[in-house]
Amino acid sequence: MNNEVNLSMSLTLKDKKFTVEEYFKLEEEGEMRHEFINGNLFEMREASTEHHLLVKRFEKLFDSLFEQKRCSVFRETMKVKIYDEEKYYYPDLFITREENTIANTYAKLQPELIVEVASERTWKKDSIDKLIQYQKFPALKYYLIAEQNKPEITVVNKNAKGNWQSETYSGKDAVINLLLFDVTLSLSEIYL
Repeated sequence: MNNEVNLSMSLTLKDKKFTVEEYFKLEEEGEMRHEFINGNLFEMREASTEHHLLVKRFEKLFDSLFEQKRCSVFRETMKVKIYDEEKYYYPDLFITREENTIANTYAKLQPELIVEVASERTWKKDSIDKLIQYQKFPALKYYLIAEQNKPEITVVNKNAKGNWQSETYSGKDAVINLLLFDVTLSLSEIYL
């Protein structure tokens, strides 16, 4: 009987357009997380062990690198809201210097660095769909797409002329310089 209820609720969620208020209530009371795009809910799938380990390593590294820079590091359970749109996503990890307010208690509005760990299943969504959305954040400086199954990170950033550019770093010996934060990342610290 419990499976019938879950299936029924799942079909109802797919068929219904939600308000932002309904979405936040569902997220607060429900067991599953959803991304919200213009009234539609998209269930967040479970991630692999390797995915969780990579996110955990990023978080540990970023906590130490950004501690003195007055940045907050958030992981997987904090949403970001796309500027001026009704779109909410759960990045794997992000960094912001945003002050805490009532308006951003459950969704941050000014991420400066976002990390997504991409698998074969999520690569297109992370490298195209989310890239297009994340580029709308005025404060965003870097978007990192980390390969789940090999030591490779694509860094997308805004250059001095305001244009987006990308560079891919491969292998455990690769080093990424995040110049706007005066921070250096070694892939060997993320991929063990």
